[in-house]
Amino acid sequence: MKNSKSLLPFFAIVLGLGLVFTQSAFKSGVKKTTLMFQYQDADDDRINDEAAWEDVTSEPAESCGEGSTLPCIVSFDTTEYADLAAYLAAHPTVDDILLDEDNVVSKKPGVINP
Repeated sequence: MKNSKSLLPFFAIVLGLGLVFTQSAFKSGVKKTTLMFQYQDADDDRINDEAAWEDVTSEPAESCGEGSTLPCIVSFDTTEYADLAAYLAAHPTVDDILLDEDNVVSKKPGVINP
């Protein structure tokens, strides 16, 4: 009985180290990349058309002016959305994009078509 009590701290250390090593073996290798896109049109007709968005991830974006009608620049991590197509699929309308305040970097004036 006395012998098993003296081994208890040893087993606790072995168990703790085992947990640390097994948890570190399952860390995600997903690399986080931030993407930025700028909407090029002055109305909402092509908001879901990838061709209406310019990738400005690696270059400075042009000024959007002042406004609140249309999204101008959106930014998101690849851990959230894999690409622009996935982002637009999750945000099918102008309102959906504008409500996504965490990812909308700037807004611009424009025309919302009925």
